[in-house]
Amino acid sequence: MFFDEEIYNKVTDGIKVSAYPMLVGRAKAKYQWTYHMCIENNSDKPIQLLKKKWYIADKMGSKMIDDSVGFMGELPVLEPGEMFEYTTGSELKSDDAMIYGSYVAAKEDKEFEVAIPAFNLGNNENMIAN
Repeated sequence: MFFDEEIYNKVTDGIKVSAYPMLVGRAKAKYQWTYHMCIENNSDKPIQLLKKKWYIADKMGSKMIDDSVGFMGELPVLEPGEMFEYTTGSELKSDDAMIYGSYVAAKEDKEFEVAIPAFNLGNNENMIAN
């Protein structure tokens, strides 16, 4: 379902975040995107994912912010070697946008930021899911 050129990765302090964006449809000048996220704990200590702060900026100058606690209703704890995956999405008015930001996690009772890989949501007809 995913192709290598559609995978974006970023590692922060042993935590690898991968993003897999996909255009799933469009209608009436709106573009529906989903993105599958995978967070892998490759550090030597357990971590807990607490919140996210994502920015979505489109070519028309609009900016949306997702500054929320939890992940699909969870505050997952990841032991070393474990991963957490979820799928989310956005409906945009533009055919071209960029997502960037970070997660907040805790390790040994100290919070730290985990960067997400910046990724582009571009108008690519070949990416439309069937």
